[in-house]
Amino acid sequence: MNVRALEMWQHISKAISFAGKSVIDLGCGYGDLLSYAKGAGAWHYIGIDKDVSQATPGIPVVNRDIAYWCKTTDEKYDVGICTSVLPYIEERHVVLSWLASHCKEVIIEVQLYGDGPGLPEHTSTLAVLVWLKKYFDSVQGIGYTTPEGRSHRALWHCKGVSHGSDIA
Repeated sequence: MNVRALEMWQHISKAISFAGKSVIDLGCGYGDLLSYAKGAGAWHYIGIDKDVSQATPGIPVVNRDIAYWCKTTDEKYDVGICTSVLPYIEERHVVLSWLASHCKEVIIEVQLYGDGPGLPEHTSTLAVLVWLKKYFDSVQGIGYTTPEGRSHRALWHCKGVSHGSDIA
């Protein structure tokens, strides 16, 4: 298991109850967060990632481009998770719009610019908050993770579809 996934889970599990919920993790990597969600009582869980070769046994993972998945599925979930992958996705607006409209609650991890692959417009926590509010009505910081050798990355608990200009 990924050490940082445990650090994230400690914050996430305080913000959301997973008992009896369906969960999707976009950019799930090994599927560690889905394993934790399963252990916390999630009844349905699935991960989407371009590289599924290292996926945890027993965790269903679909080998797809994340933006393509969002464009081609209309499935709904109670909880959406998207950590560490947004800087690598060209069509971020597609992913965030899909999460806002297809998930009741969403956890997003965003790194600041200059801290690994952060986006140039994300120079402060306030800038990230304003960006996420384009997609979600409610955005609340729930904690930070500290990747080795880098400063902190913010975890956000988001709910509700915003009617901002970035919604496709």
